[in-house]
Amino acid sequence: MTQKPRLLIRSRSDLMRIVVVLAAGHSIILGVLLIASPHWLLGLWGWRALCDTFFLQQVGIFHILLGVFYYWEWQTRSGVFVLLLAKTSAFIFLVLQTIFREPQLGAMFAGAFDGAIAAIIWWLHRTEAQVSRKAASPR
Repeated sequence: MTQKPRLLIRSRSDLMRIVVVLAAGHSIILGVLLIASPHWLLGLWGWRALCDTFFLQQVGIFHILLGVFYYWEWQTRSGVFVLLLAKTSAFIFLVLQTIFREPQLGAMFAGAFDGAIAAIIWWLHRTEAQVSRKAASPR
């Protein structure tokens, strides 16, 4: 008899965990690249580095910390506040940069990515909370 394949995603909570892990991993990888090769990374997306490497590497450290906090908050509290706050803030900032400054491919792509992650996390968190409330309410 054949065995049924194990599903990676069996619930909204599983999907949320996967999205949080991917967002955290993305931030950590981006942070490492900003520390290791900031000018290459910025040039790849059409930005010019108008400041010293130190400040770009400092941004890398903050990306690593954000990634760690995304994962830590999810693991310890099943929370997504830090992730939602960071991704929504990044989305707003990058959209404004695209509107009021010379549009750059990197800003448009990063803004769309951050906005999509924020929307997915918000939707998953909201629907998971609704399911939990329904399960807890007396019938």
